[in-house]
Order: sequence, then structure tokens, then C-alpha cells
Amino acid sequence: MVAAVTSLIGPPAGAGADNPLSSSPDAILLAVEREGAQAVVARLTSDPHEWKHVLQQIEEGRTPWLKVGRALQPGTGVGTRHPLEVALLSALPNNPDQVLRWIGQGVALEDVCSVPRAEWDRAQVRDYLARAKKSLKKPLPADIDPIRVRCLRQLDKVTARIQRP
Repeated sequence: MVAAVTSLIGPPAGAGADNPLSSSPDAILLAVEREGAQAVVARLTSDPHEWKHVLQQIEEGRTPWLKVGRALQPGTGVGTRHPLEVALLSALPNNPDQVLRWIGQGVALEDVCSVPRAEWDRAQVRDYLARAKKSLKKPLPADIDPIRVRCLRQLDKVTARIQRP
């Protein structure tokens, strides 16, 4: 009976490495719904490997993981907000449609359409900018096209700035 109930509601909070919370975006979204974003962020960051895995998944830009990033954002604080924002913004070249939709929802165009990582060297910055601009030159839904155009202009400004000696 207990096994049947556990299979329906999932493992208890902190169930351990056999079934990490970060194994699926659906598991994280359900946990946020049940426990709140702050509690889930605390659980994820209690294991640095699990937190790193979540951030890497978000950076890849697949829509379910971007939803996780947005769901976790209200639960972040000092030490967790910046890495999560970097992961979300790093997803721009991989999923511009979803990332651009955050502009104006607590996220500024200048933050999204920029270089997300201050520690990158010039080659990494150039590579990121080239990939981001390439992704933004592809057609996107009409409702975000004006944002796409503004973002491209902003990335051109950033590119010009880094090309100065």
C-alpha cells in the first residue's frame, strides 16, 4: 500500500541521489507547485552537483527547462539569483523565442541582449554573440518580432564595443 501511494505522489522531499529532483523538469515544476520556489531552490542548492545540472539544462534552452528557470526565479536570493539569470540568458542562442518573451517581465532588454558571463574571454564572447545574432536572424513569431529586432540592434552595439581596441 505504501509503495502504491509513493508511486503516485513521488518520493519524499530530499529523497537522495537515487532519484534526484533535478532528473526531470516536470519533477521540479511539481515540487515548486507543492513546496514553493524558495524551498525547491534550497533543496537543489544543497547538492552543488544537482544545482549545476539544473543550470546546465536551463542554458541548453529547451522549453521545459526554461520553464523551470522561470519557476525557480522567485525563490532565488543572494548567491543563487545571478547563476540562474546567467543560465536563463545564456539560452538566448538556443531558444530566442522563449527567452525574448521574458523581456518586460522583470527582465530588461539590455540584460538579455548582452553577454551573460563576465568571466568569458574575448573568443568566448565573440562566439556567443555570433550564435545569438544568428539565432535572432531567423524568423520568429510576429508578436515578438519587434523585440527580436531591438535585441539584434543591442547585440550589434555590444559587438561594436568589444571590437574596439
